[in-house]
Amino acid sequence: MTDPVEDLIKSIRDCRDVQQAHFTGNFLNTVAEVFERDGFGATRAFLLDKRQRQDLRQQASAMLAVLDLMGSHPEVRQRRAIGRVIIKTLVALKSPAVGRSGNQRRGSR
Repeated sequence: MTDPVEDLIKSIRDCRDVQQAHFTGNFLNTVAEVFERDGFGATRAFLLDKRQRQDLRQQASAMLAVLDLMGSHPEVRQRRAIGRVIIKTLVALKSPAVGRSGNQRRGSR
């Protein structure tokens, strides 16, 4: 039996919008806070507003795709803190070696 959160992370990692986006830490932290505090609807509204700004359009569009992926996982719907962690670590999740079993051993470079 696979871990549903691992499946979600794989889906996010494979998302073209996420791969092409250049996220800033500040943007991810803000989105994560809005998500955990206010939930899916408020986060969607926040991102739709941010998508109107040229400098945030790519990040906001990619985050909307992530929000859609997270929305299909009951674990995230029940515990928004899981979604917050995923959002805050998107830059690291984009890295090919992170979270993939067998790709990177401890102590190796």
